[in-house]
Amino acid sequence: MKRICQILLLFTTFCVQSQGAFINDVSLINENEIYRNEFTSLTGITVDEYSNGDISFEAPIGTNTLEGTALTMEWTNSSGSNPMLARIPLDSVYNDIYVQFYGAIINSGSDSDYTEFFYATNTSPLSSEAFVLETNHSAGYHSYYKTETGTALVSDRLVKQGVWDMFSIHIDNVAHTATFFYNGKQTQSVSIQSREVQWLQFGGFHTEGYKMQIMDLTVNTTNFSAPTDNLHGIGDHTRIYIDSSMDSGIDASGFSGQHSELYSLDGGSTYIDGPLRYAADMNASYFRYEDGFVMQKVDGTYYQKDLATSNKLNFVGSPTSATENFTVTSYGKGEKPIIRNGILYEGSWVEIDAVNNVWESDPITTGFANLSSVRVYDVSPFGLRLSTDTDDFDTDEGIWYKDTDTVQIKLWDDVDPNTYSEIVFGSNAGLSFNDYTKAKNLHFQLGGLVAGTGVEITYCEFSKGAGLALTNGTAKYNYFHDNWTGGNYHDSHVSRGGAVVTLGDYARFAYNTVEEAYIGLEVPWGTKDPMIAFNLFQNIIVNTVTFNGGSTGHAGFNESIKMYFNTILVSPKHTQDDPYNIPQISIGHGAVFQASGGSDYVEIYGNLFLGHYNTNDLGGSGGANLLAHSSNVFDAIIDYNAYYRTPESGASFTLFHSSDGDDFALHKTRLAAYEGFNSGPVEGNSIILGSLPIQSAVYGIDTEWGEVDITPTDPLLIGVVPNIDLSAYNLRHDGSGRKLTGNRNIGAK
Repeated sequence: MKRICQILLLFTTFCVQSQGAFINDVSLINENEIYRNEFTSLTGITVDEYSNGDISFEAPIGTNTLEGTALTMEWTNSSGSNPMLARIPLDSVYNDIYVQFYGAIINSGSDSDYTEFFYATNTSPLSSEAFVLETNHSAGYHSYYKTETGTALVSDRLVKQGVWDMFSIHIDNVAHTATFFYNGKQTQSVSIQSREVQWLQFGGFHTEGYKMQIMDLTVNTTNFSAPTDNLHGIGDHTRIYIDSSMDSGIDASGFSGQHSELYSLDGGSTYIDGPLRYAADMNASYFRYEDGFVMQKVDGTYYQKDLATSNKLNFVGSPTSATENFTVTSYGKGEKPIIRNGILYEGSWVEIDAVNNVWESDPITTGFANLSSVRVYDVSPFGLRLSTDTDDFDTDEGIWYKDTDTVQIKLWDDVDPNTYSEIVFGSNAGLSFNDYTKAKNLHFQLGGLVAGTGVEITYCEFSKGAGLALTNGTAKYNYFHDNWTGGNYHDSHVSRGGAVVTLGDYARFAYNTVEEAYIGLEVPWGTKDPMIAFNLFQNIIVNTVTFNGGSTGHAGFNESIKMYFNTILVSPKHTQDDPYNIPQISIGHGAVFQASGGSDYVEIYGNLFLGHYNTNDLGGSGGANLLAHSSNVFDAIIDYNAYYRTPESGASFTLFHSSDGDDFALHKTRLAAYEGFNSGPVEGNSIILGSLPIQSAVYGIDTEWGEVDITPTDPLLIGVVPNIDLSAYNLRHDGSGRKLTGNRNIGAK
């Protein structure tokens, strides 16, 4: 939250934390103050109500909880033909006047155009104004500075109601200019009418329901005065609260979500204060990008309204810079809120084929065309497999079929689906973030998240059908697990699914954990300069990290693919460890070049590869290994890595590509024939480890790594590994938090 601060030393400095230019530091800040009102009474205020409403004092209402009382003006006249004013007379005309106050529009009522908020006038209440500050209630909140002749300069503020801001205005009665500051940031300096200001007026012509509040008015002849002792948060425009439990027979779509209370504090009928149930409920006009928050309540599960109503957290257009952003996060104490990209099916199931145990849902009336997946969250990590032919019900199980407007399913072991409470229908109206959005402390399920330029995702969880496609953004400290895609369950194979994480150009993926997936991470063909650093990968079905075929990287070190200091625990997923037996599997790899045409400009540097796979009696083909590459010539730097395979590993599991097996010398000889772009090293400094190089690891008798402490034994240090400056990627420490200085441990910690 932005704060106003004051420092009283030999002189007093007033500063406002805000984007852009600040109000200049000034000395002797309150010395020439001629007026101060903290609005505890109407003393010194001329009230003109004209029978149009009430002027009183109330606790401040709005997005920030402010201390003290506020001058409150509420209109009751439906016509809006007469004004209501609170006027403050000055005792004389001064050459300079520094006016400062906090203001908020609590309820705009039915006003839908530019309406008066603050006047600076000469004598008459409604004429002789030097300028008028107006607000707009149809195109968002505006600081609108207007002279009497109608010349206007506009500074957009993309919010409306419940927002507290600080307005600072320097009025020069000699030069007839006014300089405006919005939350400490100068917005405009304009010529005003040649009228010496003697009155400050709040209010104007408004319709019934309009309500505004003013706090802490000061007037000074030399500088802006300091605010009152309670320091207000200002400009915190978008703390939007969403609560998935908000039913209670109340239409939550009428709320703005700007408060945690259920009903509006002013007793109005518009409920501007209640939390929303769905992100889609939020009225876009309440939103401003800059440093805003969308708050999901903890311990809840959030669905779409229906399969057709997108759950996208896209509110007002698209921000274009890092200073225009909002953060989607959680509030309260508890488990991360779960966001599922679909709807919870709450109807009943009717058995339509008793022989094959096929059950049918009620008709889906809204958005059936968007139905894309079915999951049973009660019991299985797998989604049901979509079938295109009802004949599959004769032979398969764990499948679903999309009929005209219903869903037909056949679960495992002849289970009645009515016994389950969490059967969820996924929607192809996918979840995506605007550029520069930030996400923190959320749990995504069912739908993949597409994240673009400037997006930052931290401390989030992705499970059971949720993945991440990241381009030109950052993902740090996230946990990806149990991500078997909707087609993964089948009685003959599980090798159907994509990568949990896909990295595009300039993606930054660091300090994350990725486990329990078909493919862990994939870098598509033609991707420029992604960074994969200090991550833990384990228990992936097929390929832990895949570099797709073709020229994967781009020419030059600055656009190469960088895979630095990761810990990769390779143990191709043994399906006998799962709830339902799947007798076939495609054995996979730690890092693999799918190199149909050669994979160029890839760096695999300082990584720790550990492998365990001791079961050879499953159906399937191929062999598992820690590093797999084709025989095609490619430019790459592969060095300073350490490799280890457990003694329990079977013959189908080797250190290197199938043609090299465990022959390290052959592996290095073959790699040495490659070019090694920029004359980079090719495994000249890598090592084969003879013992488990981490503090502790528990792995199953079949294949899985269990609980693992990946802290290296002391010391697992390759002394020749040079320090790599990763500060350009905003990476300054390893997975243990140690600063990246000098030689370091390989692996994530």
